[in-house]
Amino acid sequence: MMNQPRWVLERRLTELTGLTKEQVRLRRSQWIESRQWKVGPDKSFWYNLEEIDKWVELGRAA
Repeated sequence: MMNQPRWVLERRLTELTGLTKEQVRLRRSQWIESRQWKVGPDKSFWYNLEEIDKWVELGRAA
C-alpha cells in the first residue's frame, strides 16, 4: 500500500474527507495559508492532509 501524500489537490481532499468544494472553500478562510493550504505554481489549490487533521483534532489552526 502506498503512503498518502502530504499535499493533495482539492478534488482528492473532497474524496478523502467527504467535504464539498464549498465547505473546503469556507474552511480555507479558517486555515492558515502555507500550512493547511497553498496555491501551486499552476494556480491550483493544494491542501496539507497532515495539518488539516491536526486542525480537526485541536479544533483550531494547529
